[in-house]
Amino acid sequence: MPQEPPRLLIADADPQTRSLLALLLSADAYQVDAAPSLMHAGRHAVERADLILADGCYTTHAAFATAAPRILAAAGGTPVVLLSALSLEPDKARAHGFRDALPKPFDIDDLVACVRAALAHMAVA
Repeated sequence: MPQEPPRLLIADADPQTRSLLALLLSADAYQVDAAPSLMHAGRHAVERADLILADGCYTTHAAFATAAPRILAAAGGTPVVLLSALSLEPDKARAHGFRDALPKPFDIDDLVACVRAALAHMAVA
């Protein structure tokens, strides 16, 4: 029986970014759901996601630190890769509980590599 491709949830406030990422990642054989935020995604979409790509619209590190627990709580235990325009080191994002972080703007090859690495890590864990 063939295994279903991983399901990604893209939670980004910008509709163009959501559409572009959904198109590119779907072409890379992922099942993709998209929403303007995790709160708008709905519990069902969050629960069936294998990995969440969440926009981090933060202007300061303090705002990020305040919002991080809410984002992770909304993810309900599903690993989250943070996509952020804030200059945030991946290690700092991981220290807050995120699976990884990618600074915006990012190269699509870097995004795909990040998604693959996160999914591979989860398969081993």
